[in-house]
Amino acid sequence: MKKGAVFSINVNHVPIEGKQYVFPINPLWAMEQLSDCEIHSPSEGGTVSLTISPLGEEYYIKGRIALKFTMTCVRCLREAVMTLNVPLSVVMVKEGSSSLLPRGKRADTGVRRFAGEEIVLDEEIRESILLELPMNPACPQGCSVEDLYKD
Repeated sequence: MKKGAVFSINVNHVPIEGKQYVFPINPLWAMEQLSDCEIHSPSEGGTVSLTISPLGEEYYIKGRIALKFTMTCVRCLREAVMTLNVPLSVVMVKEGSSSLLPRGKRADTGVRRFAGEEIVLDEEIRESILLELPMNPACPQGCSVEDLYKD
C-alpha cells in the first residue's frame, strides 16, 4: 500500500465474480485533499461505494462517491451545505500486463495503471470530486429575497 493511501484494494482478495467495497471518507482527508478549493468544511464526511470486477488482467471499478460539505453561497454569502453524489468508473491495468494504455502515459479514457498488488484510488476519487464541485455554489433550497437583505 502506498504511504498515506486511504482507498486501496488488494487485488489478491478480489474473487473472480467481483467484490463490493464501502470506504468512509474522513472529513480530515477531504479537507486535506480539497484544501485549494472554496470548501469550508466537510460536514459529515461521506462514503465511497464501489464494485471491483476482474476482467482478465484488468480490473473494472464502478461506484459512487457521496460527500457533504459547506461552501459560501454566491447569492446570499451564507454557509450552504452541499451534497455531491459523484459516479466513479475506471479500469485499472497492472504495470506491464496490457496494451490498453501505452507505457508511461496517463489517458483520459478512464484507464489507469497500478503497480504491485494494491490498487490505490485516492487520486481518482479526489479528481472525481473536484470535477463535480459547483463553480458558483448556491443554497440548495434557494435563497429568498428576505435572506438576501438580512444582517
